[in-house]
Amino acid sequence: MSQYKTAYLALGSNLGDKFFNIYTALKMLKGPYASSILIEKVSNVYLSLPFQMTVENSANFLNIVSRVKTTLSPEELIQQTRSVEESLGKNINPLLNQVLPRVIDIDLLFYEGVVSTKEDLLIPHPRIFERDFVFVPLGEIIDRDWKDPVDGLSFIQNLERRNLSRKMNFDLKRIFSLSLQDIICLN
Repeated sequence: MSQYKTAYLALGSNLGDKFFNIYTALKMLKGPYASSILIEKVSNVYLSLPFQMTVENSANFLNIVSRVKTTLSPEELIQQTRSVEESLGKNINPLLNQVLPRVIDIDLLFYEGVVSTKEDLLIPHPRIFERDFVFVPLGEIIDRDWKDPVDGLSFIQNLERRNLSRKMNFDLKRIFSLSLQDIICLN
């Protein structure tokens, strides 16, 4: 049996029933991999303004970060996230390089022990510390002994290095928490 690795996923939605979309995506991530992806922890749910949207008057997003244990490789995990996005109807226009409103968006932030600079598999995600709606929920659930696989810095050290300890311009509101009971229902 393969060894479980820890990975962190960011999920966001700004179309339809946003909470249902995120909840459904978490359940679907397991898909055919029921014993290969275990949802270990989920952050609070945050409401955020659309980030770099190319469509005016886009709705606000709901965002979470989830810590999972998985026996899937990073490539298999990212393929599973893309499959979930496609199944839920993610709106993509790669030819125009547009950031469009979406039913669901899932990003692989970190995968234990892996650094990848492949164009289709960037690990760690290169913009984690540029996005309040990612690093705030990530900070809630990240392992306290976590070290960045690129530079060996802790989560707090990364925030400080990027001068994010300054006063944040939070266009972000925590709107509710997912309890452990809610998470158990996902596994």
